Amino acid sequence: MGNEFRLVNSFPICNYSGGLGPKRVQGDFKSPEGFYSVDVRHLKPDSRYYRAINIGFPNEYDRAQGYSGAYLMIHGECKSIGCYAMTNGYMDEIYRYVEAAFNNGQRLVDISIYPFRMTEQNMIRHRSSVYASFWRQLKPGYDYFAKNHQPPTVHVANGQYVLGQPLMSGGQSNTLFASTTQPATGTSTGAQSSNPFSQSQQPLTVVK
Repeated sequence: MGNEFRLVNSFPICNYSGGLGPKRVQGDFKSPEGFYSVDVRHLKPDSRYYRAINIGFPNEYDRAQGYSGAYLMIHGECKSIGCYAMTNGYMDEIYRYVEAAFNNGQRLVDISIYPFRMTEQNMIRHRSSVYASFWRQLKPGYDYFAKNHQPPTVHVANGQYVLGQPLMSGGQSNTLFASTTQPATGTSTGAQSSNPFSQSQQPLTVVK
């Protein structure tokens, strides 16, 4: 309640390609993972796959790694060569949430994409993956949202994600650097309580 986000719905992903792990190279058929933000220009109401939202790949982190690719979408139907295909029915609802946010004055919508629910058990289960160090960069953001029901502020420093908490009343922000050391599936949209699309509130977050 108040300034906290609440789950309004969740949607199974009909299809994505390339398996788990971040997209790195144009043509690898993988779907992006990480922290993205989109504005109204990313909406594609006339997509060949019904409706689409451009994820915004590559973001600052992706560019720092030299990753390549473009036009990675969340879209309708059930075909994927690197996008997240949601079916037309689910995409219609997702699209309307995001469109309503922009229509009510929200400038950006955050899209946070995780490979799985990043519990300690799942992190241990996937610790031998070649992507484990990257996933450990994502986990602090996942944990922060799960605990506080608000997305952290995300930056990139020295080629890594840096997660900062929202500014406090004194104008200071606590910065949390994602861990890359070894520690001892569906898509959901989260919206704040009351009016989830009011201008004064934080962006929606789409979490895989």
